[in-house]
This record gives sequence, structure tokens and C-alpha cells, in this order.
Amino acid sequence: KNKILLLSLAAALSAVGGEKVITPNDFTGSDSERIAKAIAEGVRTKAFRMTIPAENRVRGENVWILDRTIEIPSDFSLLIKEARLVAAPGFEGPLVSNASAKGGKPDKNIELLGLGSRKGALVGAKAILAKNVNGFIFSNFEVCDAKAGAIEIADGVLTGRLSNVRFTTPVPKGIVVADGCRQIEVHEIVAPCDGVAAVPAAAGWVSNLWATVS
Repeated sequence: KNKILLLSLAAALSAVGGEKVITPNDFTGSDSERIAKAIAEGVRTKAFRMTIPAENRVRGENVWILDRTIEIPSDFSLLIKEARLVAAPGFEGPLVSNASAKGGKPDKNIELLGLGSRKGALVGAKAILAKNVNGFIFSNFEVCDAKAGAIEIADGVLTGRLSNVRFTTPVPKGIVVADGCRQIEVHEIVAPCDGVAAVPAAAGWVSNLWATVS
């Protein structure tokens, strides 16, 4: 858990410091292809982080259209700096998952972190799937036009924290944590409805859930 927190701090500091920031704007292809290439570059250079900025230079606007899942590898921080990640027509998500969600050796210590004065956003489709991973932080972003199960923490996930998330549309059980999870923390979630988080008592603990009128 301490290693995850250290990754989070290092990622945030690098994004505002003098260190070169790897972004999808450095690459060619579709938005999903450029994001995947930027993540691969973050692994290759041992930066182990990548930033999706608000400005998509190909589109000339703050939108990144995803036609496939962004896969976060082990020991990696994906930073969303006020960016909007939007599901392409027909793509049901998830928009973001850990790389081994489909199987294989479990991932460890992954992070999805929003940066900036305006929260980044995951728009449409299923937002996040965490599966076959030990150790995650998902924090500081919005989930828009979501359906039930928009954020899913699947069976067997050990140790993670979901915090500072705002749902912009009513979505009961927008956060679903499976019975077989352990030590999952869910904090500071804002939604325009009650019942946004379904977290079994044995799987973890919840605090500061706010239902709002807007």
C-alpha cells in the first residue's frame, strides 16, 4: 500500500515539475492507438507514467475518443489532466482497466489519477474494470452518462482505494465491489442519487458518500 502511495506522489510531482511528460500527442494513429503507444513509451523509458492532457492536438479539442480499453500495466500511473475520455459509438467499455484483466499474471500497483483544477472525465460505457490486480488507486475524476456497474472491482482484487469521484448522472450501484475482494477503500464519492456504492462489509469499507441534487 505504501508503494502505491509513493507512486501516486511521484506521478503528481512529475506532472508539474521539469521532467519530460509523455503524452499521446507525441504519437500517430487513432486516439486509442496513440494512448497505447504512449503507455508503451512510459514502460520503455522506465518513466512508468503517462499523461493524457486536455488538448488533443489531432482533434483540436478536449476529447479523446476510445474504441478500445486503455490497459494500465503493473507499477504504472495513468494521469488524466482535465481530459475527457469518451466511448466511441458502439464501444461498451470498459474505458480503463488493468492490463491483466483478461487473464495472466496478476497486475500490481496501478493508478488512474485526475490532475488539474477541473476534473478529468470518463464518459459513456463502462468506466473502469479492476480485475486480477493487487493494489490500485483510482482518484479525482468524474463519471458521466454511466450505467449500473460503471466502476467494477471484480472478485479477488486485494488492496485498493477509490476516492474523489463524482457521478454527474443518477446511477444506483455505479460502484460495485465483489464479495471476494479485500481491503478496498471507497471514499468521497458524490452522486445525484442514493445507493451509488455496493460494497460488501467483508470486502472493504466506505466513508463520505454524498448524494446531491445536481
